[in-house]
Amino acid sequence: MASGSSVVALKYKDGVMLATDTLLSYGSLARYPSVQRIKTVGDFTAIAASGDYADFQHIAAQADDLLLEDTLCEDYCTVGPKEVYNWLTRVMYNRRCNFNPLLNTAIVVGYRDGESFCGFVDSVGTHFEAEECTAVGMAQHIGLPLLRKRVEENPNMTREQALKTLEEVMAVMFYRDCRTINKIQVADCTATGVTISEPKMLETQWKYKAMDFEHTKLITIPN
Repeated sequence: MASGSSVVALKYKDGVMLATDTLLSYGSLARYPSVQRIKTVGDFTAIAASGDYADFQHIAAQADDLLLEDTLCEDYCTVGPKEVYNWLTRVMYNRRCNFNPLLNTAIVVGYRDGESFCGFVDSVGTHFEAEECTAVGMAQHIGLPLLRKRVEENPNMTREQALKTLEEVMAVMFYRDCRTINKIQVADCTATGVTISEPKMLETQWKYKAMDFEHTKLITIPN
């Protein structure tokens, strides 16, 4: 099973951002290092998830079917982030009730009618709307406290500040989570729509004294 790790999301003044790395791991093997783990759903919404990538592809295919059904209705109404979020909670809960859960924990983000949206859904249908930020995977334990701290320090972030915060969190995840790499993608949802960035390599720093070979080596050979 090829699986993805952390996803982090953060609201800012003019929209909401979501970031993932691009690695799919096969057990402890970093098998696929350049996979897009973000799915756009219509003009207003993006989804990303940790867990089994095959199950996430199934969710993405079902989301395409949802959009097709919505288009064929020809009622001049289109699904937004809240509708996609509520649909996904029912999909997850239905699969759980059939004892065949989709092994993902997902974040749904979007922007519509002047309002940012950020929602969390896990593999058994547990769900909540996040007021400012949320995370899944290992970032739920390591990255989320840092996200909350940055939001507390600056509750009205600009786009640039939000992007810097997400990059900081994903860099920390690269240091601390052995199922993450330092290549990330960011989905930005604003009034103009959803934009997914090209993969970006994060700058990292390993030249700390505590990590130096002379400090960490187990055997010292006398001169």
